[in-house]
Amino acid sequence: MPHEPIIVVGGGMLGAALARRLAPHRPVIVLEAGASLGGLTSTHDLVTAEGAVVPVDRFYHVILSSDRRVRAWLAELGLAEELDFRPVGSTVVAAGVAYPAASLAQMAGLPFLSVLDRMRIAASIGIGALAPPGPWFSRVPAQRWLRTVAGSSAAGAFWDPLLRAKLGPYASQVSSNFLHATFSRLLTARLAGGGADLFSVVPGGYRRILAEATRQLEDLGVQVVLNAEVTEVSGRPHGVRVRYRNGTAEHELTAAHAVLTTPATVTARILPGLSEQSRALLRSIPHLGVINVTALLRRAPDPAYLTYIVDDADITSVIGMHTLIPPQLTAGRYLVHLPRYCAPEDPIFEDTDEVIEKRFLSALRTVYPGVGPDDVEAVRVARARYVMPVPLLGAPAPPPVDLGIDNVSYIGSAQLEGGTLNVEATLELAGRLLPDALGTGRGVS
Repeated sequence: MPHEPIIVVGGGMLGAALARRLAPHRPVIVLEAGASLGGLTSTHDLVTAEGAVVPVDRFYHVILSSDRRVRAWLAELGLAEELDFRPVGSTVVAAGVAYPAASLAQMAGLPFLSVLDRMRIAASIGIGALAPPGPWFSRVPAQRWLRTVAGSSAAGAFWDPLLRAKLGPYASQVSSNFLHATFSRLLTARLAGGGADLFSVVPGGYRRILAEATRQLEDLGVQVVLNAEVTEVSGRPHGVRVRYRNGTAEHELTAAHAVLTTPATVTARILPGLSEQSRALLRSIPHLGVINVTALLRRAPDPAYLTYIVDDADITSVIGMHTLIPPQLTAGRYLVHLPRYCAPEDPIFEDTDEVIEKRFLSALRTVYPGVGPDDVEAVRVARARYVMPVPLLGAPAPPPVDLGIDNVSYIGSAQLEGGTLNVEATLELAGRLLPDALGTGRGVS
């Protein structure tokens, strides 16, 4: 059925990448529940007191100098020449005091740690990044690994608070796979930058990238249907039927094949033909969610891009995007993100935007007391319950591409094994698993 379309369910970065790869060979239809492509890379507007509209990413995204797939894709879109990689700083806040921590040398000088603790923290990062991955990583708790390598004192004062901030209720259950994936990405970026973390963004953020990506898909003949909430995907021996809702209207499409990129729990819900075993597997995959407050400030809270918070706080970190996006591109204001990672069932997801704004901005002022209420000019809240899978101890293998349904394939974030989600990892996943979806058997040839 070479002329029948393939339907890609989900128009996030993964769905867009799959559509781009499929389009030269087959007609493609992308069904996206949102008002635009992008998913976690979508954007919204902040409005200053003077009425200036500043488009910003709903969640923070940067491009590392080592992100070769992202850079190749941006070159296709004609945007790679606009990347301006620069070193960025990091800060650690402990007991209300901010300390520079952009290099191993600076981390080795953190005064709230002993000399031995500083050395062992630096060693744990290097060992965790360079140790060859193996099955033992998935069997060893991250906290135990850190206590073994960094020592109980350094782990208790430094690593444990960071794990709790990043992983919430999963901090004590996550495997060392998470550490290896995180440290490896950061170390690879540092080596690619000649010893410094070199980060960049495209001026205009992902709104501009997605506009070019949408044009690219249109040029390839891809049909994109927005505000299309898929309610059912049914596989058949000679094709697939997809039902979706657009507002109050119900629609139905038939195609040769469907590739689902939806979160695992959504995938379990919209596939009535799943075996109970496959449905249970998809529903059992633990995920981290995120709530992110984006703010435009009248003053920069800190010259660092990333602030690690060792103290207990309502936010995981402070992301100073003003270090990469000059204020002249954000109406003269300083752009920061205040993320909090939490379990999908965390009650905070039910809080109003006003409550979340108050809590997160209060946390920002606790971390950086110099930022007063009058320094905050515009604020927006974004939420996502299912962001990335968490590699827990003893977790089953990621779900397969073939879920046992004719002409239906699954390629989603649940198949990321390291517990880190970024655009580079998403593009790698698309390239690695798409051949499985297009193979023989239940895939479309």
